Amino acid sequence: RKRRTLTALTIGQLRPEERPDDIADLMRRATEQGGLVFETTYARADGTPFPVEISTRPIDVHGKRIFVSIVRDLTAARRVERQLRESRELVDLALEASEAGAWTWDQVDKRFEWDDNVATMFGQTSSTRVGPFSELTGRMHPDDRERVREQIARDVATRETVDSTYRVVLPNGETRHIEGKGR
Repeated sequence: RKRRTLTALTIGQLRPEERPDDIADLMRRATEQGGLVFETTYARADGTPFPVEISTRPIDVHGKRIFVSIVRDLTAARRVERQLRESRELVDLALEASEAGAWTWDQVDKRFEWDDNVATMFGQTSSTRVGPFSELTGRMHPDDRERVREQIARDVATRETVDSTYRVVLPNGETRHIEGKGR
């Protein structure tokens, strides 16, 4: 629909499936809360539905209450979300098939996050997958720990690919060899 056409429509015309009571309830909530943001579905000129986010706020103009709303088409955002979810599923499948794991390290917040495969490799039994870097380096073999820390710090500082081989000691005392690569 053209912009001029859209701005002339009422909520009831944009959302014909809504009952007047539902629209009145939204307006009441927006008034009580000083504004409201919600998601719903609108119909295109050809009748096909599409997702939208509505931000609405009541204002008084010359003693009359009106609602100013911003409507954002979420079609592209939903497509990107779906593509991201599908990409993540492919990455998870590849990691599982290769018996590899993945982790990220937020150097600003000093937060380390790892997936279930890394947890398994390190013999972690808790469901926690976020913590300080020391959470996993603490599982490294004592003879490898400092070398790996230094190597990771150097590679991160120079933006080189981290490529490291080290041992981890599992809770049962078993030693496992790990090859780590990252950027």
